[in-house]
Amino acid sequence: MWRKVRALLNGDGLVLLKLGSLARTITSWLRREAQPSLVWKCKPIRSAIFLNDGRLVIAHDRQIVFYPFPDRQLTQMLPDGGYVAGDSTGRLIGIGKQGRVNLYRVDTGALIGSLDCWPSGEHIYPMELHFSPDGFTLAIAEKHHSRGPEVQLWDVVHGRPIGTIRIVDPDSTVIKALAFHPDGQHLVVSSLWHGLWLVDIHRQEVIRKIQDWPSSHPAFSPNGSRLVLGLGKSVRAYDSTTWRIVYEYTLAGTEPRLPERRLDKMFSQAVAISPDGQWLAMPTRLPSYDTFSLFSPNPPHTTLAIHRLADGKRARLLGGHAGRVTHLLFSPDNQWLVSVGIQEVWAWRVV
Repeated sequence: MWRKVRALLNGDGLVLLKLGSLARTITSWLRREAQPSLVWKCKPIRSAIFLNDGRLVIAHDRQIVFYPFPDRQLTQMLPDGGYVAGDSTGRLIGIGKQGRVNLYRVDTGALIGSLDCWPSGEHIYPMELHFSPDGFTLAIAEKHHSRGPEVQLWDVVHGRPIGTIRIVDPDSTVIKALAFHPDGQHLVVSSLWHGLWLVDIHRQEVIRKIQDWPSSHPAFSPNGSRLVLGLGKSVRAYDSTTWRIVYEYTLAGTEPRLPERRLDKMFSQAVAISPDGQWLAMPTRLPSYDTFSLFSPNPPHTTLAIHRLADGKRARLLGGHAGRVTHLLFSPDNQWLVSVGIQEVWAWRVV
């Protein structure tokens, strides 16, 4: 049997792979999918952000690298890794891993402080780090069962804790995602397996349950009027004054192999809103779970789209990369959309 497999891969298999690639190219052309301007491979990616000076920061397990996007020539590196967040001024970044957040000056790369949030563990679990709009407060959560549904607030100027927000709900086990409202007074907290909550920062308490379904990627528009959520199989936009749904898209795709509700709640879809508030980027279909289905009617890639944020109307269709998109990012000048996968980065010009 193994001889047949080797023969297939060495001979006819190569032909099949080429035909499969050609079939995907033709399908993309027929769908009028715009292909990326930039593509590059890299080591496994934990997180990624844009600094306000236009540099793309990619966090791996053991190092943070800075690229003067769209140039791919590395200009700076920090010997630290994990999950990264940047403040609104571009002067400070936080890097979280194993219960601790290290704070660095961007210009010099100097370590200026560490926030010991929880006892350090042996393994790296997903962390959520978000600076408040004024850059003075850092909201931190780690998706580990021992942390529970807890968000810590830290004063980054003095390096001291401000308080702790805990979601009191029997179905909430860990924090899934965070997002600051542009007013700096409120924080959206998503918890597994149940719930999306609006929190008052100063009172440090929940003031509203927005919906039952959690989200990995809540995103506010720059003026705070819209909250967009990537859900399990859909993308939803709320009016953040009335908390009514403005529009919702159900994504195309095949059924997952694992139980639907649990998988959908674990893996929400990435979304992003442009800095000028005009555009919403989102996937249009679920990623394929069978990346060797060369002639599948659903090619093994995640198709993306750019929509108008105001009414949800689609403006462009983009041919995304294979597998799940972990981050969607608009560049600060609104010129680029970057799609980050587990080990690759794709980029398109927005206009």
